[in-house]
Amino acid sequence: MKLKFVNPAIPDTGEKNHRKIIIRLSCLVFALSVFWSTTSATDYYVDQSHQLSSDSNPGTEDLPWETIQHAADVVEAGDNVHIKTGTYDERVSINNPGAANNKIIFAGEPRRSVIVLHGFAVYVDHIRIQGFSITHDQGGWLNGGIWLQGNNVDIVDNYIYDVPGQGVSASWVDQGPWSNIYVADNKIYACNKGITVSGYNWLVENNEIERLIYANEDADYMRFFGEDIIIRGNYMHGTIQEEIGESHTDMFQTFNVYGDTYARNIVIEKNMCIGFFHQGLMASTSYSGSHKNILIRNNIFTDGTSWGICSHTMKDLHIINNTFCNIGYHGTGFRDNSTGTVKNNIYYNINSPYWHDEQSSYENGYNLTFECGREPDPSVDTDLLDVDPLFVNPDDILGPDGIPFTNDDGLQLQPGSPAIGAGENGIDIGAYGYGDNAPDSYSFFWIAPNPLHTHTDIYLTLFGHSDVKIRVYDCTGRKVRDVVDTELAQGIYSFGFDRENLSSGVYFCVLSHDDYQKSEKMVVVR
Repeated sequence: MKLKFVNPAIPDTGEKNHRKIIIRLSCLVFALSVFWSTTSATDYYVDQSHQLSSDSNPGTEDLPWETIQHAADVVEAGDNVHIKTGTYDERVSINNPGAANNKIIFAGEPRRSVIVLHGFAVYVDHIRIQGFSITHDQGGWLNGGIWLQGNNVDIVDNYIYDVPGQGVSASWVDQGPWSNIYVADNKIYACNKGITVSGYNWLVENNEIERLIYANEDADYMRFFGEDIIIRGNYMHGTIQEEIGESHTDMFQTFNVYGDTYARNIVIEKNMCIGFFHQGLMASTSYSGSHKNILIRNNIFTDGTSWGICSHTMKDLHIINNTFCNIGYHGTGFRDNSTGTVKNNIYYNINSPYWHDEQSSYENGYNLTFECGREPDPSVDTDLLDVDPLFVNPDDILGPDGIPFTNDDGLQLQPGSPAIGAGENGIDIGAYGYGDNAPDSYSFFWIAPNPLHTHTDIYLTLFGHSDVKIRVYDCTGRKVRDVVDTELAQGIYSFGFDRENLSSGVYFCVLSHDDYQKSEKMVVVR
């Protein structure tokens, strides 16, 4: 067994990551390791309002350049470009690359006081774009606010607005793929689409996407394609039905129409999704196996018109500890040979909480429903049916200042809530926990494929630093294999498991760490 991991801190190694997944959940390490990380930086200045500005200048603070494009054409790895307040009528094309641990940094100063009227197009590696206000009058392919065709790129703290296309977008995964991308702390307003993730090892966190617009094609807050991706802590809201026209608007969307796109090993967690949408997650593929191992946990999906999560032909789609509230038709639906898990979720004021068709299956239980039109399909003994979760304020999840409530308000659990401690292994049900019983205090693992012929993978989601053991036992209780016995940090891991000399039959894969233990049945067949 070989332990493999990918760090979403995304160290700037300059290498494309084509490895199979493990995602380490730590953005602080990322920020400390790459922010202003240069070894021989030269500071250059662009200031069109300066009376001596000219692209023939040396680009110093006293003799600055006039255009951002000129800076992009002449800077080298490790250089910092300081762009000063003003409105720049440019579509900036970045074609000079940085280097590993030596990004070229373009910074608007003071933050968001620099307006770039036609956005950026990044065609090289090792670039950072931060602190701009960005708009564009064109949508469609190659346009939008920021177009990306490069690796090791940071897009941080920008305001992207009034774009009839995508706020941030990369080309398809088969055309790159674009790896080690960090998109964080951006505000995206009045765009047709928010962020399109496409590639390997992306971390997309703490962005706000507000008020999508219709622009002759569907509007979606986020689309995702590729592998080893984390999307977390984003706030998406404010779209108005009258402004969206014919759009079929989703909070998250992934699909495969032509056979060349996929989404594997994805974590979508702790996002707040509020207001008009058709699906919280629309996940669809016509190619079995192209989309698999997707974990949706600790998200809020509320005030939608149609579905919370709609799954078509998805494999190993795991819906864990989410809160679905005030949704028109379905909370979670698995169709067309979808498989996965539906556990520890709250379904509040939804016609149909969760269900699957005859071709699909999931492991379910420990879900809570209240004021739903029907029971889950199928319901199990561990579900709490038609039980009030005792939210703090379910009728007004936005505070009087229009800012969403934090974990202490809104859809947080009140003391005495029946959801407290009622989830699997004694954790709380729903996206928000109560006190020390919050959902982060447990781990989650699954085996795929299962049954196995010669090889399978054991996936572990660990929500805290622990000494971890994974062992395999036969039906008599005899230990037949040690898979893992090591100290691991919080993250998602995969461990390869080969059949070797095991005979056909039923085995039990047992995970233990701290005071936690869980067993998963594993079937070996010829």
